[in-house]
Amino acid sequence: MELLISVAAILVSVILYYAGVRHGRRQEGERREHELRLAREQRTHELALEAARQRREMTSRVADEYVRMARGHIDSGPHALAELGLQNLGSDEAIREAIQEMRIRSGGDPWAGQSHHVQGTDLVMFFSFVSENRVNFFHTSVEAVAAQVAGSSR
Repeated sequence: MELLISVAAILVSVILYYAGVRHGRRQEGERREHELRLAREQRTHELALEAARQRREMTSRVADEYVRMARGHIDSGPHALAELGLQNLGSDEAIREAIQEMRIRSGGDPWAGQSHHVQGTDLVMFFSFVSENRVNFFHTSVEAVAAQVAGSSR
């Protein structure tokens, strides 16, 4: 009987040992997966922050150029906006932010009072159209170009 109890105790000890080893391996695997997931999330977050920083920097550079042109009485208004290549900012939101920054920093309206004509217009398409067709805002109104862009996007 004592022998049977001793064998059972050894058997239980061995089973508990292997169960503990399996549990430890499973926990280690889960920890490793968790660390990898955190590293991926951190990398994604860092890339998003860098992209936002680059966008702000590009927006600021474009605004700097507009302000330099406007204050130096080189060019201003819609013609200056067309010369800046704003479509290269890549999104309507980024272009609108850049124009707002230009308005604040230059103290004047970059649209020269014509901003209401482009309220519902995608500015990437607008400035791409202006660039491709070499639109001269000294001879063509913002309203006419906005109407052409709206007509071509349908």
